[in-house]
Amino acid sequence: MVVKVYGEVKAACPQRVLACLLEKGVDFEIIRVDLDSGEQKKPHFLLRQPFGQVPAIEDGDFKLYESRAIMKYYAEKYANQGTELTGRSLEEKAVVDQWIEVESHNFNDVVQPIVFNVVVLPRMGGKCDAVLVKTLKQKLRNVLDVYEARLAETKYLAGDRFTLADLTNMPAFRYLVNQAGMDDLINDRKRLSAWWQDVSARPAWKKLVKIAGL
Repeated sequence: MVVKVYGEVKAACPQRVLACLLEKGVDFEIIRVDLDSGEQKKPHFLLRQPFGQVPAIEDGDFKLYESRAIMKYYAEKYANQGTELTGRSLEEKAVVDQWIEVESHNFNDVVQPIVFNVVVLPRMGGKCDAVLVKTLKQKLRNVLDVYEARLAETKYLAGDRFTLADLTNMPAFRYLVNQAGMDDLINDRKRLSAWWQDVSARPAWKKLVKIAGL
């Protein structure tokens, strides 16, 4: 059955879900939600996602929203298909979950307002808050130092295999490197730079980039 993904393929959170589906070899259909016109806030979409955000999925009669929950669902549902994205033991699964939480609460919480100020606001005719961005960049450096230290111990964030712990970070890293002009924050960290070159060269990610026209 084809999974229906409601969202905008150029947006970070839908990319997280689509990258997971591509890694698992699951067929999907993208149902575009026009974020620029605010379609995600309209009544018909709020029935699908009550907080007016993307993505949301429909898999037969099953519906789900929140990108990290969706990717974890498909990683488990298709555990024996495509790339193994979760841990094999209880402990490995816990470490994967730990780094997903790190991305959500430490990395993403800093990157999101940076991208909004540097990329989104200027596109909408607004003015970037340079003072805020400078403060956030320093916080981001501290977070990336933690990533760098971790990658000195293991090839990937949760261990020696690519998992959801890595995948969940990739959309925001793409923004930093390709749109926010902050690739130096990655390139200045040897292990983090090597990690990004590795994960961004994965066939599933390259296919997503092509689909999205990024």
